[in-house]
Amino acid sequence: AVTDGIPAASEGKIQAALKLEHIDGVNLTVPVKAPSRKDILEGVKKTLSHFRVVATGSGCALVQLQPLTVFSSQLQVHMVLQLCPVLGDHMYSARVGTVLGQRFLLPAENKPQRQVLQPTCLLLSEGWRERSWMKPSSDAST
Repeated sequence: AVTDGIPAASEGKIQAALKLEHIDGVNLTVPVKAPSRKDILEGVKKTLSHFRVVATGSGCALVQLQPLTVFSSQLQVHMVLQLCPVLGDHMYSARVGTVLGQRFLLPAENKPQRQVLQPTCLLLSEGWRERSWMKPSSDAST
């Protein structure tokens, strides 16, 4: 995975209890801090992944991940919880906030809403680059 940020540790393991939760019409994997026996019976699973930072540069890192358990979105959640968000992961990295330069995890209920663009809006931005009025004129005077 390519991360947004450089993890503090160069290798190690990530352990977390996770569960699926239905929030705003979407199934999200959320961490459970101290799962009880009842939680385990109700679908909370203890998960484990190993990681190793392969390379770093320009505020990013290439991280090798090896899940030792299997749970939906386990690797993305492990990255957000204990390392750095995965670059381009809009589902879970949107829950990472920053206060005074320190990252923290927002509660799943406070996750920012998805932004959906109409296909015409995406095509419109392509057309703007091609328009001559967007390019600097060679005879422009200031």
